Amino acid sequence: ACRECIVRDVMAVDSVEYDEAMKVFDDIAKTNREGMFTAALPFYLGLGGSVAAGCISIPLVFNLSTVEWFNQIFVTSELPPAEDLETCLAVGSASWGWMEPVLG
Repeated sequence: ACRECIVRDVMAVDSVEYDEAMKVFDDIAKTNREGMFTAALPFYLGLGGSVAAGCISIPLVFNLSTVEWFNQIFVTSELPPAEDLETCLAVGSASWGWMEPVLG
């Protein structure tokens, strides 16, 4: 419907027939799409980054070896004894204290 309104407007303003107005509209539509990828790139990067961060956060909270590695490199806090870290939920409970501020 919007396309048809623009074509009718071109017909009225330029005093041309429908076929010629469609050619003008095609030029307008092509010009309108120039640089669209560059303009949308920040949104694509933000979406990709948030999906990657979401996927990475799961093992950083619930996987024992990843939690131990992250704790050793970045956090350096005491973890509970090994018998308290037998399930992924126990690991998540132990790591949640220092992962919650990052994850929200």
